[in-house]
Amino acid sequence: MSLADEVVEVGGYGTARQLSLVEDGAPVLQVLTSDRTATGAALLCWLRSRWRIENAFTYASAHHGIDTPWPTT
Repeated sequence: MSLADEVVEVGGYGTARQLSLVEDGAPVLQVLTSDRTATGAALLCWLRSRWRIENAFTYASAHHGIDTPWPTT
């Protein structure tokens, strides 16, 4: 597993930072960010954790109805 961290130009936006997590020679996660202060590894760890949480809520909503409104009387 390796991390590629490069500065890219995004049309209509300007300069951004592209992070790519590479595993077995293929990118498995890519992030485009404006954050230039945090380390690439810290950003990927934080975002990966966040996506796990969001996926858990999406699954819970789809399969367990956690966002279903309570019936009114």
